[in-house]
Amino acid sequence: MDQGYEERSTKALLKEAENFKRLAFFGIAISTVATLTAIVAVPMLYNYMQYVQSSLEGELVGAYPLTLNSLTSGQHSLMT
Repeated sequence: MDQGYEERSTKALLKEAENFKRLAFFGIAISTVATLTAIVAVPMLYNYMQYVQSSLEGELVGAYPLTLNSLTSGQHSLMT
């Protein structure tokens, strides 16, 4: 009877070890994909933010003289 219990216990431990192996494999795979995604996405996001900032600065430089002219010529009303 003692040998049957040991056999079941060994089989259960082997099954549990196999489950942990599978869990570790998928955990490492998911973290690897997440890391590679971050390596690609962060520079792309930074590049896009620089592009937007440059575009807005270009619009601001073009709009600033128009705003300055309208303020100095007395055409600055809040209601149009």
